[in-house]
Amino acid sequence: MKQVYYVIEDQAAVQDFYADVIGKGLEKAGYFKYEAISIKEIDNIDKKSIIISISHYLTVKLWSKGFKNIIYWVQGSSPDESFMRNNSHWRKFIISTIERVALAKAKYVFMVSGSMHEHYKRKYNKDFSYKTYIMPCYNSELSEELFFTPAKYENEVYCYVGGLSVWQCFPETVELYKKIEEKNPNACFKVFTGDQDKAKQILEEKGVKNFEVKYVTPDKLVGELASCKYGFIVRAESPVNYVATPTKLSNYMAAGLIPIVSNAVGFFEEILCNAKNAVVLNGQNDLDKILAVSKKDTKAEEVYAEFDSLFEKFYNTEEHIKHIAEQIKNVKFV
Repeated sequence: MKQVYYVIEDQAAVQDFYADVIGKGLEKAGYFKYEAISIKEIDNIDKKSIIISISHYLTVKLWSKGFKNIIYWVQGSSPDESFMRNNSHWRKFIISTIERVALAKAKYVFMVSGSMHEHYKRKYNKDFSYKTYIMPCYNSELSEELFFTPAKYENEVYCYVGGLSVWQCFPETVELYKKIEEKNPNACFKVFTGDQDKAKQILEEKGVKNFEVKYVTPDKLVGELASCKYGFIVRAESPVNYVATPTKLSNYMAAGLIPIVSNAVGFFEEILCNAKNAVVLNGQNDLDKILAVSKKDTKAEEVYAEFDSLFEKFYNTEEHIKHIAEQIKNVKFV
């Protein structure tokens, strides 16, 4: 039996959760328990080991060192992310070349959405479905008690969790909330971010009246979300957003928040297209959609039942482990 290793490139908790699900799937398939190692330890392990890689660059590096049993977890469209940061077509071309090699040389691939799979199929004119498992990014389980927090669905408390990078569209989120506040003066906006000064500045510049900005550690965030009713995830249309599955959606839903999200993320359309307790923004009558939900008599037990069903379908850890094991058994590792 081969040893399985997961190469750590940073300390993101969502990566640990996701990699752990993959690792348990491999264990269930009969492989040795996976072990997390640093990049510096790569040269000390057997070339026949199974390696879980979380980047195009690392995948190609491992392949160049003689590793053949590489599992490549594609977290996003790296070439497009680079272009958004640097506006360089040359850099995008170089990263696309590395990405193409990574996808070709990986023995097995994990993608985070059906939209991502379609993106690569079109981009490289190749169908990777024969060696791909699709599992959205998530790191939360439903917390039933949070749905029944006193007055949770009676108070119009909106929230935003995250940084203030351009792609996270915080100014656009504030503008949308401002329109809500103008229609409903009792609304309140809670912002949880590490960049508190910049967030306050944007809120004040946009003329928002009822807001609170603070930073809390990840372990305390769930407690803060208990009192919130809605969670914003606004995104602009781009290849980066189209293929993504933001972890934040699972965080919001796990705490019983009604998500207000953009259809720029393909996965949002997939998971929430028929949800009664969600708002998918598409640029048409968005404010009216939000206000219509706010006027509903929202019942905790109904929200929980709907979200429990969605978690069962998309964020079901046990089912993912089972299906991963079934597919991995068919992979011919060398």
